[in-house]
Amino acid sequence: MNGNDLRAFTLIELLVVIAIIALLIGILLPVLGSARRVAAMTACASNQRQIGIAFFTYANDYQGALPRGADNGPGLSDAVTWDDCLAGYLGSDRTNAQKHANGFSANTAIDILTCPLDIAEPPSSDDAIRSFAMTSGNPPGQEDPDDLAQQVWPGAGQPTESDPSLLTAGLPMSPTITLDDPAILPSASETFLLGEWLLTSDRPQNLQGNIERVTVRSPDRQTDPTWARPMHGAEPVVNYLYADGRVELLDPLDTFGDGTASEPGGAWTRKTGD
Repeated sequence: MNGNDLRAFTLIELLVVIAIIALLIGILLPVLGSARRVAAMTACASNQRQIGIAFFTYANDYQGALPRGADNGPGLSDAVTWDDCLAGYLGSDRTNAQKHANGFSANTAIDILTCPLDIAEPPSSDDAIRSFAMTSGNPPGQEDPDDLAQQVWPGAGQPTESDPSLLTAGLPMSPTITLDDPAILPSASETFLLGEWLLTSDRPQNLQGNIERVTVRSPDRQTDPTWARPMHGAEPVVNYLYADGRVELLDPLDTFGDGTASEPGGAWTRKTGD
């Protein structure tokens, strides 16, 4: 072959090649975007499983008791939240004084407490986003928190009186909310412990160590656009951690059993068969 046999691409051939490449990019980009979203959703579920392990390790250390969503203590400025209680089990060296500060500073933030798909911006550089909240649904039509048979599960409400020794230790716990008593928790496999909750920009944000938004009480709060933004793209699904340690990706509006979106039954309560 000599030099006279060589020829350049024609303009039409070059345009065809460019069109093919553009077509391939158009096909592959959505697939790659979907794959990245699925990977992030998987990482989110993994974070919740690790939080679940922290809950169970905490309960093992405290006679089976779980932390409540928050304990106000003497006042809001002294609030200790569920993630404050679990901080040491999640690799944080926060001091008890820091736990009582009603907020994690950014330099003590715990990455596991944030879903990779949560793009919310904290209100200041001193804050860190928390993507998860303890669930606190009421049995349908039964809302008396003083009646153990009707008590909300598991994080709702603050104790009217706190044990000073627990507050001093920075470890509020509820002796009535335990994992190992079938009278309190008949079916761990049918009961939520934690869910995702990403607030809209005009609502107080879900911040690590902050008493605001420590619990989510109903699926409508996770789906109402005046409260929440979708966390997993356009899909109306969130990850839930069950009290037996497993995590499932569910549409919140498929979770309330015989209740309603605002007064849920199902896995939102300790009851079975609702």
